[in-house]
Amino acid sequence: MDSSREHLPQLDAVRGAACLAVLLAHANSTAALQWVPDVTGVAGVGLFFALSGFLITRILLRERESSRSLTGFYLRRVARIFPVYYGTLAVLWWVAPSEEIGWAADFSFNWRYLANSRDYFRGDVAEATPVAHFWSLCVEEHFYWVWPVLLMGLPKWPTRCIPPLLILGTPAIAYFVGDCLLASGFSEEETNGLISRITVTQLTAISIGAWAAFGEAWLKGRSGRVTRSTSAGLALVALAAVLYASATDTLLPRYATSGWLLHLACGGLFLVCLSAEWLGRLTWLSLIGRISYGAYLFHLPVYTWLGVTKPDASPTAAAVAFVATLVLATGSFLFVERPILQWARRRSSSELAFGLGVAATGVVLGVFLNSFVRSAREVEAVLSTVNDAPVVPADRVRQVVVGSSHGAMGISPRELPQYTYNFASSGQCPWYDAEIVLRLLDRLPELDRVVWAVSEFSPWHSNAESVGAQPWRQSLYYHGWGILSQRHDGDERRYGYPVIASRLGELESMKAKRNMVEDVNLGWTPRAGAYDGPSARLHAAGHERWYATNSTRMWKETRDKVVATANVCRERGVEVVFVCTPKTSAYYEHLDPEMRREWERWAAEVTTATGCTLLDYGSDPRFGEGDFFDATHLNEAGAVRFSRILAADLGNVAADTSDQR
Repeated sequence: MDSSREHLPQLDAVRGAACLAVLLAHANSTAALQWVPDVTGVAGVGLFFALSGFLITRILLRERESSRSLTGFYLRRVARIFPVYYGTLAVLWWVAPSEEIGWAADFSFNWRYLANSRDYFRGDVAEATPVAHFWSLCVEEHFYWVWPVLLMGLPKWPTRCIPPLLILGTPAIAYFVGDCLLASGFSEEETNGLISRITVTQLTAISIGAWAAFGEAWLKGRSGRVTRSTSAGLALVALAAVLYASATDTLLPRYATSGWLLHLACGGLFLVCLSAEWLGRLTWLSLIGRISYGAYLFHLPVYTWLGVTKPDASPTAAAVAFVATLVLATGSFLFVERPILQWARRRSSSELAFGLGVAATGVVLGVFLNSFVRSAREVEAVLSTVNDAPVVPADRVRQVVVGSSHGAMGISPRELPQYTYNFASSGQCPWYDAEIVLRLLDRLPELDRVVWAVSEFSPWHSNAESVGAQPWRQSLYYHGWGILSQRHDGDERRYGYPVIASRLGELESMKAKRNMVEDVNLGWTPRAGAYDGPSARLHAAGHERWYATNSTRMWKETRDKVVATANVCRERGVEVVFVCTPKTSAYYEHLDPEMRREWERWAAEVTTATGCTLLDYGSDPRFGEGDFFDATHLNEAGAVRFSRILAADLGNVAADTSDQR
């Protein structure tokens, strides 16, 4: 009997188990499922990859033996994948349009995030987007584009060599890609996340499945009491466990090996299941496997809609979302997927190519062009703002704002007394604030006051020693302001333009601030939107990581740098007022009380040593959630309201200072 035509019921059960692993892992925000580790979902995806590699290679080997062309294979793939895939994206676009949907539509999702360094690829993200899981479908689609052409176009012996070469070469590929990402300015968290998503590092499990298809007959044979596939699978799982337990960063960093070892184990698990015929008798699991494509597509949009991906989600919502996902997937399989496949088998290749091929190509091309045109317009707008806008004369500026994103988004110069320019930037740390202020003292002859935005994390906030090195920020300040980093170690790579190739928009924005471009906002970065709740814990945890990592020494170094700079300002007759912008009450509920006390001690020492005033609005009850963009950043309306209050208080500070004199 031709093994390539034989249906293997146990693989339906494996597909069902992989699907359940992903569904459970994405619901582990609920109290009842917090025991499910995130790696469960990653393992489920690895099993899906191994299945795809095996089944697709199996089909292609049959096509090659019967001298068929690739046309039939690709048309069946289009009929199987595209209708439900694009139908899901169309619904999501109608309900909640986003840029990510466009990336998923042309299967560039897992690569396009590279250029944007989005938070989904960080390990500490609080909540996934409705299409976050589409990255794995992009990997599989890329596999469908390349592997069939190689398998059908090359002789048999070279194609047999490709899977083992990919398996063995993946750690080296991951190391090379990771090194490039780190050198280009991605943090360690972002690099680890991206390595676990981009196509070239995700081919281990797929390759194990493909290699198994070449040797399927041999693997089904027995070696003693067990099949060879079982022995090989257990050996792979054991090898992955031993290598992981003994792995160090000496030879290869963990970002180059951890994902590879997990997929090695997933491939081994697949080989064990390949000969486990008893799995095929688990009817309920096999049924889930048959509807797994729809369940995988639909589950995260449903989970997001019902709030299951949010911290401390309701167990009832999770149960409803789980059942709703399976019901939708069953309906999709019975009334959409199966009828289309049956229709495709009855139609000629030319009819199917014209009908589905043209429609799918049109959708992909349309979405891609729309995204491309929009991106080009955004870049053009940024460049024209910097290049065409007039520069503010230095003798007009009487007051400046410095600080991190809380000052950049929260303080509007238009609402402040005197002529003010906002030099605060996202992620700017107190050391760079101080260096910028020192440069401005020599540049702005009429400068009267520095409004210095500080926050609870400021004593430990350092771009030189943050959790996860950020050479791209140091490169930004070098090219944007000409400032070498706080701990310049002679490594010139961090100052090369390739390091900030994906941050050119931020560089142009920084240059605009440095040049004091005369735009309507005078350096202010207003943010629209409303606070929706889940970011408080994430923001507090992020700030606490600086506190835990940079602790005592950074606390003192930051204090001394701020004090020295403020005293230089006072010697030159420039007043310094420290301002702590408002935060949500939810943020303070999650913030470590000890960190808050240490911040208050730091602020007290700074103001005592400089004689400057601190205006602390951090937990000001006048600001509610409607004033915020997220847990710690004011939205545009909140910033305007806060800036008006700040303007009045700055006037009082000036009056008090005048009386003291």
